Amino acid sequence: ELEQTCLSACQKAVEAGLTSVHWIIESPSEIQIMQKLRANKKLPIRVYVLIPVEFMNNLTELGLQTGFGDNMIKIGSIKILTDGSLGARTAALTEPYSDEPKTRGMTLYTQEELYRLIAKAHEADLQLAVHAIGDQAVDMTLTAMEKATAKNPRKNLRHRIEHASVLNKKLIERMKKLNLVASVQPHFTISDFWTTNRLGPKRARWAYPFKTLIHKGILTTGSSDCPVEPISPLLGIHAAVTRKENQEEKITVNDALRMYTVNATLASFEENIKGSIEVGKLADLTVLSHDPEKI
Repeated sequence: ELEQTCLSACQKAVEAGLTSVHWIIESPSEIQIMQKLRANKKLPIRVYVLIPVEFMNNLTELGLQTGFGDNMIKIGSIKILTDGSLGARTAALTEPYSDEPKTRGMTLYTQEELYRLIAKAHEADLQLAVHAIGDQAVDMTLTAMEKATAKNPRKNLRHRIEHASVLNKKLIERMKKLNLVASVQPHFTISDFWTTNRLGPKRARWAYPFKTLIHKGILTTGSSDCPVEPISPLLGIHAAVTRKENQEEKITVNDALRMYTVNATLASFEENIKGSIEVGKLADLTVLSHDPEKI
C-alpha cells in the first residue's frame, strides 16, 4: 500500500509540472520504496530527501552527508520542527496573539536543546531545514545557527528556514548575515486568511515578506507544503504575484518563476545540473500552454 501511495504521489507531482521534489520522509520505508521504484524504472521524478531529526544519529553513525546519492535520489536536509502553525495558534510568537492574548504559541525545544541538534547536524556536514513560523521560533533558530556557525564558520551548508512566516527587519538582517535559505510557501498568503487577525496589522506587515527577502539578497525558494497546500507550483507563483493582503510584498512573475527553478536548485546544491535551460544541464523541462509573463 505504501509503495502504491508513494508512486501515486510522484505521479501527482509530475502532473503538476514538477521534475524534482524535496520529499520529507516519515519513515525509512519510504527511502526503500524510492529505490525499488527506481530499480524498476518506475520513479518518474528526482528526489532530494529530507530526513526527520529523529533519524539524524543513523546518518552520522554511517558518516552520510548532504549530497550522498546521485541525480535521481540523494540525501538532502535534516528536518527539525521548532513550533506549530498560525492557524492553530501554536506558532511561537514573541508577543501574544492579537485574537487570543492568553497565548504566544509553543516551542518544541528549549534554546539549548535546539542548539545541540543544530550544532550536531552542522558538524556532520548535514544541511538543516528548520520549520520556524513564528518570530520567536525564527529567533531561536537563528540564535542556535549563529552559535553553531561561529564555532565552525568554514562550512557553507546553505541551511534553510522552512516557512519563516513572521519576520521583522532585525530577523531578516540576521538571516542575511548567516546566508540562510528562506524556503517559503506563497500559497499560505491565500489559505492563511486569518493572519491579520492573529497578528494584528503591525506584525502582519512582516508576514510572508517575499519581496523584502529577495531585495535583501536572501536566497528565497518557492515550495508547496503539500499535502497541507496544493502541490502545483503555478498556484504558488500565482499567489506570490497576485496576493491581496500585504500587497507591498507582491513580487514579479520573473522573481516567482526563479523561486521555483534556479533558486530551488541552489537550495539543494544542484545549480550546476538543473534549474535553467543551458547546454550540459539535465533536460528536465515542463512545457506550458501559455506564457506566465503574459497571463
